[in-house]
Amino acid sequence: MKFNQELLNEIAELVVLSMENDITKEQLQRLESLLEGDPIARKYYFRLINTYWGLQEPDNLKVLHDKGHEAPYDIELWKALAEIEATAPGIHIERPSEKTDDSDMIVDAKPGHKISKMSIFTLVFSAAAILFITVLVIFFPSPPVVATLTDSINAEWVKRKEMPSNGDVLRKGEMTLIRGLAEVTFDDGAVVVVEAPAVIKLVSPKSMFVSSGKVSAFVSEYATGFTVNTPSASIVDLGTEFGVSVKYDGSCDLHMFRGKANLVVGQEGQKRTTQIVEVDQARSVDRRASQIRDISLQKNDFVRRIDSQNGFVWRGQNLDIADVVGGGNGFGTGRYGSGIDLDSGNPNSYMNYIDNRPGHDQYLEVPGNDWIDGVFIPDGGNGDVQIDSSGNTFAACPDTSGVYWTQIANSGIVAIENQTRHHSVLDGLEYGTIKNPSIIMVPNVGITFDLNNIRKDMPGVDISQFTAKCGLSETLQGEFDEDSAKAVISDFWVFIDGEKRFEAKGVSSISGPKDILLDIQPEDRFLTLIVTDGDMTIGHDWCLFGDPKLILESGQ
Repeated sequence: MKFNQELLNEIAELVVLSMENDITKEQLQRLESLLEGDPIARKYYFRLINTYWGLQEPDNLKVLHDKGHEAPYDIELWKALAEIEATAPGIHIERPSEKTDDSDMIVDAKPGHKISKMSIFTLVFSAAAILFITVLVIFFPSPPVVATLTDSINAEWVKRKEMPSNGDVLRKGEMTLIRGLAEVTFDDGAVVVVEAPAVIKLVSPKSMFVSSGKVSAFVSEYATGFTVNTPSASIVDLGTEFGVSVKYDGSCDLHMFRGKANLVVGQEGQKRTTQIVEVDQARSVDRRASQIRDISLQKNDFVRRIDSQNGFVWRGQNLDIADVVGGGNGFGTGRYGSGIDLDSGNPNSYMNYIDNRPGHDQYLEVPGNDWIDGVFIPDGGNGDVQIDSSGNTFAACPDTSGVYWTQIANSGIVAIENQTRHHSVLDGLEYGTIKNPSIIMVPNVGITFDLNNIRKDMPGVDISQFTAKCGLSETLQGEFDEDSAKAVISDFWVFIDGEKRFEAKGVSSISGPKDILLDIQPEDRFLTLIVTDGDMTIGHDWCLFGDPKLILESGQ
């Protein structure tokens, strides 16, 4: 083999692949064939290997010297110097215009330095290191940074030299997540949550490829045009939030949570089908047939927000405040039957049925639950009633009997002395179940939730509305005749920051439940629910707020 720069470059490239364990079988065979028949190629190979080894650990340089590895480099050094000397262009040096008086020159005579083999070796090795680094830069430039790992929960990646940590920049390339969740923020602003197992490729600051798995993308108006490519389709956002699920055969499903996107099906260079997919729509693309079909939207199938600091994982579901009353996170972790004691404000882990108790005029904070601001006994006969910790009051609170029966609880169970307990019923549906949660609030009681603390623990999520049904259980009608059932009435109230936003007075089991739908503004802090007796008595006032939820949406 003749001394050929292209062949040397090829050897360097194959050596780097070999040292990084990225060489293929064919490339390894090519490297072996280049080294078999030429001593210069082998010598160059050993130089690269030694240089690579030395760069990994500075102490290796001394080992090379101690073992006499400098000799092979001496010959090459002089050959290189001779070649440079023979081929280097001449340098023109300007002479001074006036004669220099040699007598004015001061010469500092110093003894010459002896050049050791180690010095020559160091010089040669430094030159080889520069050559090797140059080869790396030319043939293996670092991929560009396209995104940042902004958060993760129990994330484990494969084929990575180092596990990326939260805050690390991410370069263009493939990533495989085998466990946990990861939030990737692209440099153009799109936020993507990846759910294991998934294989993705970061392509550019505004595009990615999903080979398999689930991702959700939140794309603000500033990042419009972000593209998620899959083996069967491309999704080009038009200011959206959507979820993409890619099956192992390359087929994919698209679910639009807000905004709209352009779905493009077909290979590049071939005839393509495009379709605009609107909010609350979903489409499935068959890779083999390149066909698009409608499917039902699955809003809660994709992880859309995470926060590793408090373990928050949001799949698009709404917040169940009955679950919060039970000590939960609003997504089903609360204990059924548990609630808040009205005498102390302390959480109770069981449904405490008691006799009628006299009320008090204190506003009690709830320790250990930041999402519940406090509880109280409403009785306008004692004056204005404080309804939140900021001092807002219910000035027009009616005069009540001033007594209450049991705690406010994550329950729908009605218990009558010496009778079987049973679920409350509104509009023919049983409440206090997994499907239909409820808060039992037998008069006279009130509870206030701190919306700001809820928002703080759910970054990236906004509260837009409060919804519920309120009423007396229809099972009461089995206890009395119609006239007697009509006579059992209660009043329901909802306040936001001390402002009355809903009231329903004289509600009975015969009149049926009332629907509540209130808009929540970003500046709203306190949500207060109150039930008072409508007839100065609490006998058989089996009141509840059915399916009480805070409607959640992705924040900007």
